[in-house]
Amino acid sequence: MFPAMGPFTLLAALSFAASIQASAHPTPSAVALFLDFEHPAPPAIVSSMEAEVDRILSRSGLQFEWHALSDAQKTATFADLAVAHFNGVCGIQPESRTRPYKPVALATTAVSDGHVLPFTEIECGTIGRFLGPDLQALPTRDREAALGRAMGRVLAHELYHIFGETRKHAGRGVASAYHSREDLLAPEFNFREEESDMFRGFHDRITGTAPQPESAR
Repeated sequence: MFPAMGPFTLLAALSFAASIQASAHPTPSAVALFLDFEHPAPPAIVSSMEAEVDRILSRSGLQFEWHALSDAQKTATFADLAVAHFNGVCGIQPESRTRPYKPVALATTAVSDGHVLPFTEIECGTIGRFLGPDLQALPTRDREAALGRAMGRVLAHELYHIFGETRKHAGRGVASAYHSREDLLAPEFNFREEESDMFRGFHDRITGTAPQPESAR
């Protein structure tokens, strides 16, 4: 989903300043992902989420630097960025024993004047409730890793919109408009080759390795 610009107005100024710094001395292929949690999230969930995003996008050549938003001005330079805010409680919720009957929005990415902005909101509490019965059915030791992977897949979907600068969806895979519980909890869930090509093209643009047209050689 794509809401109009609103709660990220303050973050936009931070992003703009960071992008100016980044453009001066970018680290090849490094993309900064700034995370901001409404409530502290268990480290195991966050680690699993980050690992899943890295896995899904590993074929593109992108290298992610993960940072807390509060540390944004302390970070090194980078080639591009995105900011993800996590709403609600990111954890296994004991009360999540019933399934929502209607489709629910798991994340939203900001749009202004028709342009996709590098700010997304991940609905952690909603994801936990959406997957609640399935997570409760897993062995206790596996629940946080499974929730983190699901969050990583939702975040990867939003990164597709941000770095692809597109509001379109694919017919299947991580870039599809709807994700089922089976998609989010499957052993693997990936982009189609078309979206993987898009990310590779994005990687080539930010690292300056994109092929030059004949007229420019």
